[in-house]
Amino acid sequence: MSTTSKDKYIFAVHDIIVHYRQLKSGMLQARMKRQGIVLDVKGRTPLELKTKFVKAFDEALKQKEMDDAMVTPDNSPIFMEYAYKWLAIKKRTTKPSTYKEYYRQVDNVLFLKFADRKAASFTRDELQQYLFDEYVDANKMRTAHKIHLTLRCIFDLIEDDLGIPSPMKKVIVPRYTSKHGRAFTYDEERQLVDYCITHLDYETSHAFLVLLYTGMRRSELAKMEIVDDKWIKTVTSKQRMGRDEEERLIPITPMLRRVMPYINFETAKNCKVGAVTSRLHRVFSNHHTHELRYTFITRCKESGVNLELVMMWDGHSQEKGIGSSVVDRGYTDYSKEFQLKQSLLVDYQQWDFLEPCYNSRPRPEDRFPNSKYNKERARMLAASNNSIDTVYAK
Repeated sequence: MSTTSKDKYIFAVHDIIVHYRQLKSGMLQARMKRQGIVLDVKGRTPLELKTKFVKAFDEALKQKEMDDAMVTPDNSPIFMEYAYKWLAIKKRTTKPSTYKEYYRQVDNVLFLKFADRKAASFTRDELQQYLFDEYVDANKMRTAHKIHLTLRCIFDLIEDDLGIPSPMKKVIVPRYTSKHGRAFTYDEERQLVDYCITHLDYETSHAFLVLLYTGMRRSELAKMEIVDDKWIKTVTSKQRMGRDEEERLIPITPMLRRVMPYINFETAKNCKVGAVTSRLHRVFSNHHTHELRYTFITRCKESGVNLELVMMWDGHSQEKGIGSSVVDRGYTDYSKEFQLKQSLLVDYQQWDFLEPCYNSRPRPEDRFPNSKYNKERARMLAASNNSIDTVYAK
């Protein structure tokens, strides 16, 4: 079969016939404009031209596929879909308490604000302004940092999956200094102990005494137990998921032993964390429950207890001010005898305790004198010339 001169100037690329021509300069040129792909390739020989054309065509085809798959504000998925995907990951990689806080942020905060927004519709300026208006200007700096971190993690996930640049990369929140607690003074410590002894009908009184003289966290109360009448054993609560639970022993110091006759450890063990917080705020409005822990640590140090032992008793992996390295502390195994001897140093004040009281709760008529029931009760008592105490005796 004969071949015409026109047939000499064609070649095939991926089932596409490409025509080329020879320029006056002697170079060969092939052009194509098809399916959104525009090419203009030159070569000295037909083989060189075809090789360059195939390479250019493959690159253009790949770029076109990427452009077609590019996510736009119109076709991107809903932002909250990825927020809940991120939550699903956190549920399996963090402790329940940590996950609960993440879930609260996503479901109660971000959902109310961004429920129907597309993932690609956010701008840096919008998110920056949101953090300023909602949190920074309201002086909610801790919350601002939490929401900032959550948004950054979600948008990083979106960027990895969809290729949408994260708008959070240049969003910033001002630095802030977290509030540090302070230990109870000696007078405040005495006031708290006296309050607990005279209010033993409150579960929180038993919990206060345990926390004050062991340095445990509130969440560690539920797993405490007494060992050999010398130790309080508990499980450190601030452990990351995936790590083994770490039990620790806290020696019963002379200060704790003095108040032990007033403590019902089962009552303290079953006391709700929220009740501990709210009751202490009522008694000492200028203190929070974590400062009971600060007080124990401070008193141990003031009494001259070995600093590494204080760190072991309070469940800290490392602490500023301790000169030895983490490796050195890992190779140190203090004997129980040494720990008990050191615990005897925590004996810094004595006083005569008040008489214990197990019925300190106010009567309903004292708490709610204006209620309908108590008004009627007062009327009946006045009519019979009997006091409330006489009626209670009956």
